[in-house]
Amino acid sequence: MEFQSNKTCLKLNKIQANVITKELRHTHCSFGNTVSKELVHRAAVSEVFLTDVDTLEKDKFYTGAHLPRTHSYYNDTPSKTHYENIALLEVCRQSSIIIAHNAYSVPLNAKFIFNEAKFHIENNDTLLIKTTPSYVLTEVDVISKEYRSDNLCGLTFEMRLYVDDCLAATKLMDISWMDSSVWKKIRRKGLKFVEGFSEIEYTTPYSHLENKDIVGRNSSENVVLHKVEEVDGKYTANLYVNNTHPAMFDHPLDHVPGMLLIEAFRQMTLVYIHNKYSLTHDDIYMKECDIAFTKFTELKIDSYCCIESVSLDENTDEISLLLSTSQNNATTAKCHIKIVRK
Repeated sequence: MEFQSNKTCLKLNKIQANVITKELRHTHCSFGNTVSKELVHRAAVSEVFLTDVDTLEKDKFYTGAHLPRTHSYYNDTPSKTHYENIALLEVCRQSSIIIAHNAYSVPLNAKFIFNEAKFHIENNDTLLIKTTPSYVLTEVDVISKEYRSDNLCGLTFEMRLYVDDCLAATKLMDISWMDSSVWKKIRRKGLKFVEGFSEIEYTTPYSHLENKDIVGRNSSENVVLHKVEEVDGKYTANLYVNNTHPAMFDHPLDHVPGMLLIEAFRQMTLVYIHNKYSLTHDDIYMKECDIAFTKFTELKIDSYCCIESVSLDENTDEISLLLSTSQNNATTAKCHIKIVRK
């Protein structure tokens, strides 16, 4: 497969993340209790990682978080030597939401859309699981704002995540939101379209689920790919959407969550490197993940994950993949992942 240039994030590609390690400023962030679950859009307290948020000045914040060591999804990996970097992605998601509510007066019933994100691991050793819980201090800068009819409707964040005081990762992310009444109008068309599929009975396709060991999972409950096929060197798979999953569907949704799509991209990458290079989850880590959500992925309609192209850097052995998800021949998300050997 010929590798295509990475044009995943059209907006964020114009922004360069600031990865210069700065001396952390004093913050009053505490790590004693989790924040209110409503402020990070979670139904279960066990899914809340954030412990505090602190406003330093206009458009600059810190959030505190604890990384879970025994989570049924985020820590469901074969070796359990490192925290999965998807746990850091969830810390970023929760940070963006609580800041929008606390600092920019976004109503709690607002509906959020995550548009683009560029995530980069700076030091994978910081994610080693220790004998005591690791805490995350995330430095957050709001670097741009979007308005609609003079009303704030979107923010772009630059985040630097420190795990136990060491810079672990950086992230650029762009989000927007809308009133729940506007959301209902926008979603009406998509939900109307899937009404014709409402009589279909969906059963767990365990006989066709991808091998959990290949996709870096201990539990088949966390496998989201089935019917993986390779035709002429091109990999495709069906998405398995379990809308009772306690983490991915912590609360009812009218669409497939971005968390599940990211997991699909992660698992598809692991399938490829296993088949092509005989590498396993424990041999590598995901150094970069750029993702753009271009369209809602609807429930109850067949969805697919595909590897578009792959490139191997012969000097560094880094493997870059471009992937996508689709429904009815329309792309719903694009992702660029860079894999590095440990």
